[in-house]
Amino acid sequence: MSGKSCFTLAAIVLTALFSNGQSSNDLSARYAAASAYQVRPGILMTAKYAEDGQVCEMVLQRVYTPDQTDAIR
Repeated sequence: MSGKSCFTLAAIVLTALFSNGQSSNDLSARYAAASAYQVRPGILMTAKYAEDGQVCEMVLQRVYTPDQTDAIR
């Protein structure tokens, strides 16, 4: 291995060792709580919650799969 390749590999390994992934608590602190429910095949309802735990928004959306012939492109 050349010196440049060794340095690059060492930098990648050190970065991976010292960088921390996001925990569940980190994500909860950064983003609002949301959950999704399948109300019918291909239809999801996503609920978002306020700080007091009450549902404050619901969104219905159609989920498309790659093999659908009626998907809008």
